[in-house]
Amino acid sequence: MTTMNRLTRAAMIVLAGASVLAGCGPSSAPKPGAQEGVPAEFFQPAGPAEPRAQARMQLPGYRLNFGDELEVIYQVRHDVQNSDYKLQIEDRVNIRFPFQPELNQTLSIPSDGKLTFLLIADPIKSAGLTAAELRGKLDAEYKKVIKNPEFTVVVESANVKVSELKQAITTSPRGQSRLVPVAPDGRLSLPYVSNVLAYGLTIPELIESLNTEYRKAGIEGIEVSVNLLNVAPLKVYVLGEVNRPGLHNVRHHATLTQVIASAGGMLRSRADSTKVLLIRRRGFPVPTGAVLNIRYLTDGLGSQAAANKPVDYAAHRFDPFVQDDDIIFIPSTQLAKNADWIRTVFSESIYRVVPFSSSAGYSVSDSVDWLK
Repeated sequence: MTTMNRLTRAAMIVLAGASVLAGCGPSSAPKPGAQEGVPAEFFQPAGPAEPRAQARMQLPGYRLNFGDELEVIYQVRHDVQNSDYKLQIEDRVNIRFPFQPELNQTLSIPSDGKLTFLLIADPIKSAGLTAAELRGKLDAEYKKVIKNPEFTVVVESANVKVSELKQAITTSPRGQSRLVPVAPDGRLSLPYVSNVLAYGLTIPELIESLNTEYRKAGIEGIEVSVNLLNVAPLKVYVLGEVNRPGLHNVRHHATLTQVIASAGGMLRSRADSTKVLLIRRRGFPVPTGAVLNIRYLTDGLGSQAAANKPVDYAAHRFDPFVQDDDIIFIPSTQLAKNADWIRTVFSESIYRVVPFSSSAGYSVSDSVDWLK
């Protein structure tokens, strides 16, 4: 037996052995169900029975992402406040003495919040006081130099910040609103408040956060609402045995199998759909991985429908929605790995050293390319 014939026979024996050892996977994969070791957050909850199919869908609440464009709308509150108004920076205060007009003053509260009055040596901290509280302090000080002082304290202009804010945000096409994107650091910058975290919040959570920040800034007469105008696409990375691996932009709620479909689908002869790896960063303190069996979703449902058997479409709730920066990896079957090994050994090594073909009209490189 010649050397070439022995090599050809060895190649065919290895091919047969690899086929027997690897097999083609289980003929019918189990339903995904509550797969062991997979966090419950990855799957959709079972919704209540509703007359409309849309009402049964359990969509995840949208959380703001980098690049989302928001419209922040400012509304002046006209309801009656139960508490007395407290003086703020830049408010104007009138002090009037009906019997001693030479002591009359009109003062604007400076940035340090202190006002200086005639006949009173030390400035008085006025910001944060009501008009009645300021009058009480002045009365105690004036009694030290004037017998039975008679005067009034009138707030001439209040909520100056609200007026300035309205001027800063008013635009002719959109009224009292401001268009702002979520910055790459996940924050918003708005008049009087800056570095407000928006990334990862829902719209109601962001509204509550903005109103809290404006209250801290001393602006009580403004109510903020937020509209989501443009949604930045989610970035999902698909690797492994798919036709178009790489970065895929998703502009709406999409599931694992839908993203795989957008990547051209799995390579049917090579992909192991029983061990799909999903790595998620968002919502977890450290990156978390889950190995998912989606073979029933991709093959099992179609096989049951073709065999006129009852199909469990509810299993699709175990097809998780993807999130931003998710990584999906489709591994190779053991059969495909063996084929790659054989191709490497014979096509890339032996055949390059000892090129040959048999009288039957096939070569070693032909015999190892059997997966196609």
